[in-house]
Amino acid sequence: SGTITATAGTIGGFTIGATTITGSTLVLDSTGTIKTATSGARVLIDSSDNLIKVYNATVEIISIGSAASSIVRMTTNSTNTTGVSIVSATNSTIGINIASTSDVTLTGININFSSATAGNSSSSIKITHNGTATTSHSLELIKTGAGNAIKISNTGSSDSISITTSNNSARGMYISNSSTTGTVSLVSFNQDSLGKILELIGTNSGATAANSLYVSHASAGVGAVQVDKTADGRGIGITMTGSSAANQDALYIDLSNTSTGRISVITAVANKSTGTYFIDLGSSYYTI
Repeated sequence: SGTITATAGTIGGFTIGATTITGSTLVLDSTGTIKTATSGARVLIDSSDNLIKVYNATVEIISIGSAASSIVRMTTNSTNTTGVSIVSATNSTIGINIASTSDVTLTGININFSSATAGNSSSSIKITHNGTATTSHSLELIKTGAGNAIKISNTGSSDSISITTSNNSARGMYISNSSTTGTVSLVSFNQDSLGKILELIGTNSGATAANSLYVSHASAGVGAVQVDKTADGRGIGITMTGSSAANQDALYIDLSNTSTGRISVITAVANKSTGTYFIDLGSSYYTI
């Protein structure tokens, strides 16, 4: 036992200073820090806050430790533009896995773009996927319990969901329900304001333009479209503003491919003047 004191010299290739021991660029400081270089790109272990810090040539870019606001904090800049880059050349690997093994409230990923300025125009999440297999999804959500698979709360002035596709054979949205016994709606809209529940806008004015709404239904015994209106007002309202003489039917029904097709109107509202049920077509009443 004993005490060894030295403020100069070398030991095992390390240079002894008054408060440091330096080997090549590695510095052990008596203040409680270990750093791989005195400046520039370096890693620093700081005993004053128990953090591991990584610097690029000029600034701190990664901070790891329990004393930080986050266990791992990354700061991007003009030099280091990507916070995390995960590259895999092996099948069936997981880039990031977030697991909750207890009954706790956990936000798996929280993305907060707090700036409300016009310059904050980047995407919160951007996925680029070039896979060609039908099972290679850009985003896959598997929900096995109660609650929403996706919940969107939008207090801004733009669309909650905007889908743009330039491929003629690709759908903007496809929803499939494989249950053969369930009676829930495949798509349900709930509107508490005075706006439209569903708005379809077709801007293609070509002669062969597609329908704004197309329904194909193969189930027998039930309607392809059903409207239940429980309050006053129209069940379906159609407004025509076109001026061309061709293809300007407000309502077009083709029954030529069915031998038993018919149009049925069942109403409990009587014509006050005649006491019969009617269809109101402008100035004419067609009685039933």
